[in-house]
Amino acid sequence: MTAEKAESYTDLEMMEIMINDLFEKFRNNSKGVKVGDIMKIMEYKRKITLSDKSERKFWEMINGIREAHLAGGKKKKSSGAEKKA
Repeated sequence: MTAEKAESYTDLEMMEIMINDLFEKFRNNSKGVKVGDIMKIMEYKRKITLSDKSERKFWEMINGIREAHLAGGKKKKSSGAEKKA
């Protein structure tokens, strides 16, 4: 694959090519190819292809954790001030 041709692929297309190439080498018992290599690329591909809905849920979860943490920090400070009084 030439550099010019590689630049025309999207990230997902490149991941798919890499998965297929590694799987084909694995099936042909090529040395140096491990199942873990194939699975790692598949995991990266899945991360790239997160749907909008999944991504929105993820960020909602992060915001919920952040808000809970910030609210928890404020409560601790105010309760500490009450103990001193």
